Amino acid sequence: MRMPWPLRRFSLNFSLQRTDLGHNIAFPESAPDTFLRNVLEGYDKNELVFACIDMLSSSLPEAPLTATRNSMPIEPVGHPLLRPNRFMDQNTLFQMVELHLELAGNAYWEKVRDATGRVVELWPIRPDRVRVVPDARQFIAHYTIRFGTQDFPIAVEDIVHFKLPHPTDPYFGQAPLKSIARQVAQDNTATDFSWALLKNSALPGVVIETMTKIDEVQAKRHRANWRRHLTGRGAGGIAFMQKGLKVIPISLNMQELGFKDLRDVSETRICMAFKVSPIVIGARIGLEQSALRNYDSAMKSLWEQAIAPRQRTLISVINHDPDMTAGEILWHFDTSEVAALEGRRTAQTDHAAKQFQAGLVMRDEARKVMDMPPVGGDLGNEFAHPLAWAARLPNGDFLTPDTTTTQPGDTPPRDDETTQEDRSDAAPDP
Repeated sequence: MRMPWPLRRFSLNFSLQRTDLGHNIAFPESAPDTFLRNVLEGYDKNELVFACIDMLSSSLPEAPLTATRNSMPIEPVGHPLLRPNRFMDQNTLFQMVELHLELAGNAYWEKVRDATGRVVELWPIRPDRVRVVPDARQFIAHYTIRFGTQDFPIAVEDIVHFKLPHPTDPYFGQAPLKSIARQVAQDNTATDFSWALLKNSALPGVVIETMTKIDEVQAKRHRANWRRHLTGRGAGGIAFMQKGLKVIPISLNMQELGFKDLRDVSETRICMAFKVSPIVIGARIGLEQSALRNYDSAMKSLWEQAIAPRQRTLISVINHDPDMTAGEILWHFDTSEVAALEGRRTAQTDHAAKQFQAGLVMRDEARKVMDMPPVGGDLGNEFAHPLAWAARLPNGDFLTPDTTTTQPGDTPPRDDETTQEDRSDAAPDP
């Protein structure tokens, strides 16, 4: 029995029970609740984890997915990658992919087909619900999607599976959060400690020493008075101590704990795991080094070290899926409008133009580097003349060593003797 797809995707129920379905089901190396734990303890609770993942998931769709056929740009009307379903656009689809990859190391799309078998919709699936049924011959027999305590089989061809590299598991990817789980827990603990300390008027735990012995009833009364007048709503109040009472701190304050250095280490390591510079998310350690040129460099680094490798991972999976590439379509991310890469695009464009003008590449080869559509035909396959700077004859021919009548020892014509019509104003443009 196959459960209706809307319920499979969006129900919040979660169970750790297994249903075998007659096969050995492959689970992620970590516990099945890892995804939810990463969401609750990382994305929901730790502002640094949230900021890094939000930066990555919002930056990835900045370069839209575009299609080509035979190197010519096209727009395949009705393709689910352009409009995944009636509730979701391409931007949201890829935000969910990046979100799931960072939190679980895996992201899944389920394909919805029409009566003819053509894929008409794509739906992201929560990664904690998906299991793999291995097969000795085919590697994967099928996938299963869990709802409640039941597993529903899904054919391999109806799933698109993205995953990050994992050193020991061939079926599932590894989330970046796994390697920094202790740093995230330490950062959360430091935040909880500072919150508790501030609620206590920044006073550490203390022992009150008395000159005389007191019984449990008196100790309880003194403890209640201390809490009522000097902690919580009474934090910052004035205390009166009777003679003989002595307050002895028994825990360290923030300075003694090296709180600043502790937080700096956590910030650096968490950002390092996500390949996000602390500058671009406004982390304190990043703001200390902040400058406009540093921010621009950090954004460029984000794209080159984090976003571009992720794009290659996604495109590799998409372009190997026969349903996504039906009709000889190939997909790529168009980075021509990404602001952070403007400097790199300018350098690439200048380099391609110089190569074309020097006669080293053809016109369409240069235009491809410039992210420009090909001209096609003979014009696109044309090399610029290597002497494009030279004079041009009235009949349109170039004045080359093979056609000139200049003899050795002759004085070449002065520039003012060459008419404007005979001169080439500039090298040809791609």
